[in-house]
Amino acid sequence: MLAAMSFRFGQMVLVMFGISVVAFLIFFATPGADPSARIAGRNASQETLVQVRHDFGLDRPLPVQYGLMMNRLFVSRDLTSFVNRGQRVIPAVTAAIPVTLSLVGGAAVLWVLGGLIVGVIAGATRGTFIDRALMILSLIGVSIPVFWLGEVANLLTQSRWHDTWPFSWVPPLGYIPLTKDPWGWFKALVIPWFTLATLYVGLYGRVLRASLIEMMQEDFIRTARAKGIGERR
Repeated sequence: MLAAMSFRFGQMVLVMFGISVVAFLIFFATPGADPSARIAGRNASQETLVQVRHDFGLDRPLPVQYGLMMNRLFVSRDLTSFVNRGQRVIPAVTAAIPVTLSLVGGAAVLWVLGGLIVGVIAGATRGTFIDRALMILSLIGVSIPVFWLGEVANLLTQSRWHDTWPFSWVPPLGYIPLTKDPWGWFKALVIPWFTLATLYVGLYGRVLRASLIEMMQEDFIRTARAKGIGERR
């Protein structure tokens, strides 16, 4: 058990290292990616660019730049944003963690439950009107861009229909901490939960339906039917 956990942990470290290297190369080594130009601002002189590269270590080899960034990120923890000067990265990420976990956690519960319900009902009613209707709705959910659906949800719940009784309970945009107001936390996130879960309910529902239909054609299912076991069981 300990060996397996150590092996998995080593794999996780390697994957995270690979992701960090790829992300670093995308923003620092691809053609046209010059962090010093973003730091110095538009129409900066060459002297300013040279000085900025020297101050931030951007004139050094790429492996050295990567090591310096990792040191500022994990050791000294004083890495600042290259876009918003003076903004520290670690506090910004730490402040966003509760919001992200709240959004993803609630949406995950909805899309797992919704995907199970859609997939099981569609698989059990294969070829019927219910199956076709669920698959059409799932296809629509998969095809709708999440950012567009979020904008429409905000338009309806925060602007046009906010004063109507179906959406009068929706609080203004913003995050309410769970420890401060649990009910307010729930009300502020329920619309984003459904917005984010719409895509994955359709995706997981279609995949589960296909898996159930494939499994219902296996030999052990036909044997169970031949022995008189009902479809519900």
